Amino acid sequence: MSKLITTVLSTQTLKYKPGSTASFDVVVTNNSSEFSAFQLEVAASGVEAHSNHWYRLAPDVSAKIPGGDRTHFTVTIIDVPPVPGGFAGTMTLTIRVLSLDLRDEDRQVLNLLVEGTGVMSPRLELPSRKFQGAPGDLIEMPVTVYNLNRHSANVSLRILGLDPAWMVDGGERRIQIPPNGQLETILLCLLPSPIHAPSEIYQFIIEARQPQAAPAQAEAVLTVMPLGYVDFRCNPLRQRIPATRGWWKNRRADSAIYTLELDNQSNLQQTVTVDVQQKDVSVQSLLIAGGALFEIPARGRQKAQARLQSRLELTPENAVLNIGETETLQLKVRHPRPYVGWSHQLSLQVKAILADSGLEVRNNTQTLRLKVLPIVPWFLQLLFLIILLLALLIPALLKAGHQAPVNAVQFNGLATEVVSASDDETIRRWQVKGERLISEGIVNRADKAIRIVRYRPVDNDLIADGFENGQIQVSNLLTRKLQSSFFHEKDDRVFDIRFAQDSRSLYSGHGSGLVLQWDLTNDTASQQTDNPSFLRQKKLDYAINSMALVGKQEESLAIAGRFNRLTLWNLKEDTLKPLPYMAGGKENYILSVAAPEHHPELLATADNQGKISLWNLHNCLADDKPCELVDEWTTGHQGKPVRSVAFSPDACYLASAGEDGRVMLWTLDNRTNQVLDGKSLAQSSQPMNAVDVVRVDQKVLVVSGGDDHRVKLYQAQDLNPKCS
Repeated sequence: MSKLITTVLSTQTLKYKPGSTASFDVVVTNNSSEFSAFQLEVAASGVEAHSNHWYRLAPDVSAKIPGGDRTHFTVTIIDVPPVPGGFAGTMTLTIRVLSLDLRDEDRQVLNLLVEGTGVMSPRLELPSRKFQGAPGDLIEMPVTVYNLNRHSANVSLRILGLDPAWMVDGGERRIQIPPNGQLETILLCLLPSPIHAPSEIYQFIIEARQPQAAPAQAEAVLTVMPLGYVDFRCNPLRQRIPATRGWWKNRRADSAIYTLELDNQSNLQQTVTVDVQQKDVSVQSLLIAGGALFEIPARGRQKAQARLQSRLELTPENAVLNIGETETLQLKVRHPRPYVGWSHQLSLQVKAILADSGLEVRNNTQTLRLKVLPIVPWFLQLLFLIILLLALLIPALLKAGHQAPVNAVQFNGLATEVVSASDDETIRRWQVKGERLISEGIVNRADKAIRIVRYRPVDNDLIADGFENGQIQVSNLLTRKLQSSFFHEKDDRVFDIRFAQDSRSLYSGHGSGLVLQWDLTNDTASQQTDNPSFLRQKKLDYAINSMALVGKQEESLAIAGRFNRLTLWNLKEDTLKPLPYMAGGKENYILSVAAPEHHPELLATADNQGKISLWNLHNCLADDKPCELVDEWTTGHQGKPVRSVAFSPDACYLASAGEDGRVMLWTLDNRTNQVLDGKSLAQSSQPMNAVDVVRVDQKVLVVSGGDDHRVKLYQAQDLNPKCS
């Protein structure tokens, strides 16, 4: 019986090199008398029958052909037949041709010569081929590698298409895979800073290489997201017209230049524009126009801005910044200058705006200030006026105030005037007018600094003052003449003086520790300039800073000074009694003591450690009982030295002045002698040296003097009306 199918191969032996292709032709003849279609299968010895991905057929199935006709197939080998463990050498291929129409088949044999080592290439699988991250992110890229060989494989994984510096392992990793096994691993990609990781889509390849085998590759995509900022800087922030001094050579200058810097620290190319507006253009704002100030109503804002824009020149108008690049723009502002008048200030708000609004502009808004000076400088405009004013003001200034630190101040009994003493070697007199002090000129002028000045209690018509050289002077305020001048020891500085309430004697405290009581009876009655004599003296072992007469009959003198020493001198018994004040060293001083006129059993002290203390001396003056410390505090002057304290005569208020520049008013309860409240009346940058306080007409008046050379009057509401 004759064969219904005849098959002819174009070759009996075919060479194949792994990684390439090889093909052969198959011609099939229909020996039957029927129309028939044919199909072809290729089988390799040792390879599973259903495995056919290692070759291609063209066509897959032939069209029906009549009897006696032929059809043509092409077989292309694209890979080594998948023999377990790999293969190299000669392999037998069986080509099977069959027809369902004829229910017959034919077989032919071909020898396939496989060149190479016989090692099969690894196989790669990626769970995901799309990755995304921003600069600074650590991106994990999971990879599964299969070893198709019968022996273990040493595989090298590499990333192609990405900067190796981005890869944590440097772009290459070696792994060992067991025979016919697989290994899952993760490649780590650390994206660098924005300027080194431009935002774009990166196509890359993960490649697996094994010795003696063709490499395996898998394609993937990495998207780097936008990140970073643009830094905006203006230099300088303040300019003036003209920029340099020299009014004549700059008389035509009418512009100023600002440098604007844009630094692209993002991973995108940026286009930046700069908007310049006048700051706060509103009903309340002012615009410099033609050298004068004009108020801009709301309806004029657009016109004002248009006028401003006409004076601005920005070069270039916008900036295109590459990644990591700094661009400089220049803003030139022109402004007309008046010939005369005031200098003016113009504020400009400069804002950097990105075309890509998704990223940040740091310091995106800057305020530029421009000072416009008149063409004719101030000193020429005002020279003539200054000369005239000086001619008028110099006498007034000489009369108006002290020229050096003020050391002492005191109200008279009616609170209608004040006297003050200063290092400028003068005693000045002031009239109290409402809330102001009106200078009445100099009462006494000396040739040395004056430490202290006191009114005589009777009539307030005399004042006594003490000097650095130990001298004491008594002056008549009515005649404005010196009444007497005296001293005990030359250069024994007078730190404090106190009149007895009957004005018949005067106490002086000295730096040597000496306290003297001077007899003023003869001097006062005769109006002579003969030196008075002292009635008695007491020598203490510390420098004396301040004194106060205490007791209803002024039977004692409170004396305070260095080493935080506080002593009561009983004038009747001529005995000394120390008060239990906190012990101190040679740098510690009680700087001031005070007793109220109508409650002389009270005593206030202040020291250079910032502490103010209140004492009730009633018991210790009457007998030998301890003196009572009623209250003490350091809150008023922030721990800085308190240089002066003073009571109001009724003991309802206490005033203090300190080295911190503060003048404080303390409200007291004169029944319990407790501090009710404290209020700061003033704060100066210079230390305050002296203070006094009175209560009159439901007001509290306080006067102070300090290192700022000024004598100041303060008025406070009487918040202690029930006190008397």
